[in-house]
Amino acid sequence: MKIRTTLVALTLAAAVPLAAGCATKDSPSAKGAAPSASATPEVPAKDALTDAMKKLEGQPLVFGVDTTLAAGQAVTSTGQADPAGKKVALDTTVTAAGQKLATKLVLIDKDLWIRFEGIPGAGDKWLHINLDKLPESSKTRKQLADPSNTAALLGAIATAERLDAGTFYGTVDLTKLGGVSSLEQLKLGDVTKTAFTAKVDPQGRLTKLSVSLGTAGEITASYTEVGKPVTVTAPPAADVVEAPEGVLGSL
Repeated sequence: MKIRTTLVALTLAAAVPLAAGCATKDSPSAKGAAPSASATPEVPAKDALTDAMKKLEGQPLVFGVDTTLAAGQAVTSTGQADPAGKKVALDTTVTAAGQKLATKLVLIDKDLWIRFEGIPGAGDKWLHINLDKLPESSKTRKQLADPSNTAALLGAIATAERLDAGTFYGTVDLTKLGGVSSLEQLKLGDVTKTAFTAKVDPQGRLTKLSVSLGTAGEITASYTEVGKPVTVTAPPAADVVEAPEGVLGSL
């Protein structure tokens, strides 16, 4: 299970490469001396960043994804996931044209509960659905498989460089971000690559990823509490009704 995204547009005019310490070849003190052991080669930036993102896979974590779009539109998602325990809690709010629509999802094994807020006629009950009733092509099912969008973002990294020990920058291939839910309706025109910045913690795990969407906006995803237990609970039975068959097709 994984996860959707917000990113900070950022342009880097220049970067200072990290200097690798080594002895000068023609140093007088080095003449006639046995050659010192070679420094451990630095892992290429893209490989290091890929590894930082992969360290999140399968781990319990708390995440947030903020997508700011043009014309005052925004998509904000917060949640927590435990892939091994088959648990996800995800709250998403969409702001557009002065209105707010919210969706709350809770998944425990194959039991899925959904509640809509701000939609006329939706009611205030949670809809219960057996996940097996949703086809593999279901948008909701895909969202729950990668709720924090790490898999989609990982596959979109085109180039990467180090800014310092814990910061990376580079480009993303927007044509490979189709799995990010908040981007599915965007018309990016001829823009296919934009800039990103990323932060990793001392353990080498991704903590923040900001991606420019050109003139369309930006996405920022954050990851915290990696490896720590998460709390995902089912809604009270009194607040739950079975989802009508007609609803399943829209999910």
